[in-house]
Amino acid sequence: MSNEVNETIVGRTWSVDCTMDQRFAIRMHVEQVENGQFLATAADLPGLVAQGRTVEEALEIAADVARRLLDSYREHGDPLPSGLRTLGSEFEVEVPVTAPWAGSPG
Repeated sequence: MSNEVNETIVGRTWSVDCTMDQRFAIRMHVEQVENGQFLATAADLPGLVAQGRTVEEALEIAADVARRLLDSYREHGDPLPSGLRTLGSEFEVEVPVTAPWAGSPG
């Protein structure tokens, strides 16, 4: 893991299940912050901010926050943000994976 502050790690697209029939792609921005944790935000879904000890944890929390935000839009009858894309039954997702030897000598 890098010790640089505010290092941008990934700009990835993750899918979030809102209902069985409706799936959305939300582009996440993930960066490492001063305390060494990772912060995930999404310009396409205002209010989505999540922090975790690892990239994976931050994205898992972000997906949960996204589901709750989408549920809130639906419950209040508000239109969904225009930047959201719906997904079909087949799509590709980039998954960040940290190699176990990353940062280790040898």
